[in-house]
Amino acid sequence: MNKKKKKKKKITTKTIKPTFNNNLFTKEQKNLIISTVIEYAKDHTKLVNETYYKDNKILDDKIKNNVLKSLDKAISLKNKRTTFPDELTSIYLETYYGHENKNRKLFIDAYANQKQVEMQMGNLLELYIQKECLAYGWCHTGTTIKDVDFIKKRGTNWESHQIKLSDNTENNAGSKVRHGTDIWIWQRRCSKQKDTYYWNDFKEADLKEKLSEEKFRTFIMNYFNKITQTN
Repeated sequence: MNKKKKKKKKITTKTIKPTFNNNLFTKEQKNLIISTVIEYAKDHTKLVNETYYKDNKILDDKIKNNVLKSLDKAISLKNKRTTFPDELTSIYLETYYGHENKNRKLFIDAYANQKQVEMQMGNLLELYIQKECLAYGWCHTGTTIKDVDFIKKRGTNWESHQIKLSDNTENNAGSKVRHGTDIWIWQRRCSKQKDTYYWNDFKEADLKEKLSEEKFRTFIMNYFNKITQTN
């Protein structure tokens, strides 16, 4: 009598992605920021990005997850490139700008790294301002509010702020007035003048004393030292 061989069960292993924490904010601070953003969103429903305002019943959870994603962001400068460079760009540089063909990969990598860093610098600027300005009522909105990076409630009135890494990253939305709320816009630096920064133009006098280019650079150096990883 032939015995049927038992099929071996295929064992699958689930890859658990590590989670990172930048350790910048306490649980209480995060809850304060989230509750403030939710309150603002419900007072300014037309300013909420449509992605988050499809169902009012889950609006709170969507805002919470979005804001937490921004506050807990653990930036890595070593992300794997997911796109291929345009070879024509290299040919153009070598033909008309005299770049040597042997240095092609060096220029491609340097350009890709610079673009990545510039984008991440914007995120770091928002985290720096949130860390230093929370005690003054500033709350980061993540990407839940159109064209608004930070909000602050002063008495019964709301203030909204848009923060830019440089003046050449500005867009027209920053100067618009929406529903009687002026969006105050601030840029960190002047792109047309070397070593020209606008920290002294910050809106609140107390914050002018607290924020500076030197302190921002120190914040960035310390930021990467504080990131922890858990499985």
